[in-house]
Amino acid sequence: VEEMRSQHPQETQEQIAQRLIVQKTWEGGRLGLLTNIIPPVAAFFLGIELIATTKLQTEMVYEIAAAYRLDLSESARRGEVLAIFGLSLGADVLKTGLTVVEIIPGIGAVVGASTNAAMLYVLGQTACRFYQSKAGEIEVESMQEETAADWQVALKQSQIMDKILAQMVR
Repeated sequence: VEEMRSQHPQETQEQIAQRLIVQKTWEGGRLGLLTNIIPPVAAFFLGIELIATTKLQTEMVYEIAAAYRLDLSESARRGEVLAIFGLSLGADVLKTGLTVVEIIPGIGAVVGASTNAAMLYVLGQTACRFYQSKAGEIEVESMQEETAADWQVALKQSQIMDKILAQMVR
């Protein structure tokens, strides 16, 4: 976070947080692509992918907290990570529902990459709103509404991806 701040000294906390989200989203997409590129091995890598994705999610939430200049050693951060995971629940449900699709040759890698990226993006946006509401910058109700809207967008994008994948299968 400090390195990113030094590279972009004029940016606000929120802008730095958005850069962190994009960075982790790309990492998650690459992870999903790599762990699903070879279909027979994808099933074996499922557990590893879930652990690695959870690690990325946790790192991202802590980095966003640091972007908002919160003390990472404070015990409240652990509880906040769990709260943010709860607020953005659905990411892991979405991921669990797609695991069978991820082992289909050619399709699995695309689904794995896009699902990981979507999960990380929504989680990151939720974390930003959480820390903004904690600082009194936005209302809690607004945060919940915007997180729900993010999930609607993610689900619509998932439906588009399903149509594209159906065409690929045909």
